[in-house]
Amino acid sequence: MGRHLRAHGLEPKDGPLDPFRIASEGALWGGLTEAKALDGTVILSDGAGQFAIGEHARCWVHMERQIHALDSFTEPQRRAKTLIQSRIWWLYNDIKAWCLDPTPRRARELARRFDRIVGMKTRFVTLDRLLARIRTDRQSFLKILHARTFRSTPTARRTISAAS
Repeated sequence: MGRHLRAHGLEPKDGPLDPFRIASEGALWGGLTEAKALDGTVILSDGAGQFAIGEHARCWVHMERQIHALDSFTEPQRRAKTLIQSRIWWLYNDIKAWCLDPTPRRARELARRFDRIVGMKTRFVTLDRLLARIRTDRQSFLKILHARTFRSTPTARRTISAAS
């Protein structure tokens, strides 16, 4: 592939917008897609634009990191933040358990719990605004509840283990 790109005037350059790298990654993605090697694959990310390709879902660990990063200055704010974090991890662990024995009824229950968590009004304005932003990405965070199959990669296992 490198020879082909060079023959068309592309040379590797330093930096994130290297046209050689972009073309190489695009060709790789196109080849895998054409070969149907990615059917059923979901790209899991923090929501950054460069990952908005193919079928995409938001990562719960990245979601919680945003909450974790919030500065809380009063005891009520600390309690609100801790409450939301504990409910998110409780739900996250229940979703992992659901993956072992998925049922449509339980998926609906888990989705309702997500809605209750991100719909809470905590009186911590910054946290409430963050929850509202998370709520706008509901479908992406809950994509796992609609997946037909579940695959575990070493990276996914490490992410789940680190979050548990």
